[in-house]
Amino acid sequence: SKVGLTAILVMGILASVCLVFLRPVLKIASEPGSSAVFMDENHVGETPLSIRMWMGGKHIIRVTKKGYHDFEQIVEMQFGTTKEINVELTPKLFGELTVISDPGGADVYLDGQMKGVTPLRLDKLKKGNIKLEIKKEHYGTVKRDLVVNPLLGEIKIDVHLKSLCNLSVNSTPDGATVFVDGKEKGVTPLHLENIVKGLQTVKLTKNCFSVAEKKVDITASEKTKVDVRLESVCGSLSVNSTPDGATVFVDGKEKGVTPLRLDNVMKGNISVKLTKKGFETENKVITIRPSKKFEFFVKLRQPVFSSDGRFIDHRDGTITDTETGLMWTREDSYVHLGRYLNWEQSKSYVDELNTGGYTDWRLPTAAELKKIYEIKKSNTDKDGDIIHIDSVFSPGGTFWYWSSEEQGKCCAKVVLFIDGSIIKNDRMFSYERGVRAVRP
Repeated sequence: SKVGLTAILVMGILASVCLVFLRPVLKIASEPGSSAVFMDENHVGETPLSIRMWMGGKHIIRVTKKGYHDFEQIVEMQFGTTKEINVELTPKLFGELTVISDPGGADVYLDGQMKGVTPLRLDKLKKGNIKLEIKKEHYGTVKRDLVVNPLLGEIKIDVHLKSLCNLSVNSTPDGATVFVDGKEKGVTPLHLENIVKGLQTVKLTKNCFSVAEKKVDITASEKTKVDVRLESVCGSLSVNSTPDGATVFVDGKEKGVTPLRLDNVMKGNISVKLTKKGFETENKVITIRPSKKFEFFVKLRQPVFSSDGRFIDHRDGTITDTETGLMWTREDSYVHLGRYLNWEQSKSYVDELNTGGYTDWRLPTAAELKKIYEIKKSNTDKDGDIIHIDSVFSPGGTFWYWSSEEQGKCCAKVVLFIDGSIIKNDRMFSYERGVRAVRP
């Protein structure tokens, strides 16, 4: 009947309402909070958490948090009940480490002590810094610096080990230092084992030889060979003097006394200087060629002094005036060239002059010329006539000397070494004119 159906419907509704309100409730709190909650291995949320279940029965509850031990409990829920679980997670006192390698079976060392072979799990590591090494024969060693902190959870290391190979390095000549990827390995001839497979840079260095560098593809299937012929970049130098016992300087550095042999001298131009008390200093620029011997012999010169000691003849074409410190050429341009020069030609002459190993010659001033004009001293010019300049200077020159001092657009000063007069002369005029160069 309709009344019976209505009653059944009402009872069903009342039963459903009762079922909703009578569903079991599980409340979970934890210290620390925000811990993961699993029910029957299914993640259901984080603490604090309230779970309203559809059915009663037994359930496995697990609460986890990194750095803490897991909490696990079986609870039995019944309709119309509420259960509360308050969990206090226990901090882990030790760290955990898992080491995996490809290939496996590698030895694992912590702070130098072997702990086992991969795959390996260690769960009682003290907090702090540790050094990890993973070693396997014929493979490259892997090194890591680790920081163990239980609160940060487990450390996982997964590495691919690189296979090692053999490498043979030879050089001509031998004795070259070998570097593989920037690390010194020894000297040639050299056999190396346990070299990491792959493209490597092999570099060879040897004193007085050029650096050789090669990219080498090292494979595990065969022994890799590197043969290098090194190119010499040095020669030798033999220095002798008469008399011997002269001190030898090369590029400003003292090397010994004559007779002297120097090996392993770098190729190129070098400056050689010889000094000996009572003799002139000798200078020469020498070109050293690879694998060649250069022999340098010098007859040392004793300086010649003028009668009054003022001038020093260095016997290399130069004369020093001790009164002014200036250096003059012993010969004037007429003695040197056998012809007269105008002012422009004289200027070009001193600019290009190389006497006594010096190239910084110049035209003197009129005042500088007057300093070496000495009325009480006599020399002879090209005609055999008397000029007043010290006899330490070469005879046979001219007697009009150009100065550097220009006068107007046309002229320059010249000094007459017959009477010491200074006159103005057209710069293009050359008859019986010349120059005596001075430096510095």
